[in-house]
Amino acid sequence: MSSYVVSGAGDTEVRLFNLSRLSGRGLNDGAITLSAQYQCHTRRVKELAVEVGNPNVVWSASEDGTLRQHDFREGTSCPPAGSSHQECRNVFVRLTLHDMDFPFLHLFVIDYIADVVM
Repeated sequence: MSSYVVSGAGDTEVRLFNLSRLSGRGLNDGAITLSAQYQCHTRRVKELAVEVGNPNVVWSASEDGTLRQHDFREGTSCPPAGSSHQECRNVFVRLTLHDMDFPFLHLFVIDYIADVVM
């Protein structure tokens, strides 16, 4: 997965790009291919984090108050935001703040090794 780049921005989408086909070509040659596109969020994507030890899973946090899990081995699993399709299955946390217009969700990844007593 080291030849992939994941992005999230103000257009509410999380995208996975494959850079492995760039060998010998420049960045402006249109050689970067979109491998997956997730249209799950309804507001800006603010944070992305790769799961520790599993580069196929990325977490995205958005101003819509959701924390979502994207597993690139499963392909895209979300209908476009605002569509009449069934709710996305990848919602891990949903914060509903009725008193705020812009709930912010920050994603913190903590890597630790648990002590095992035998």
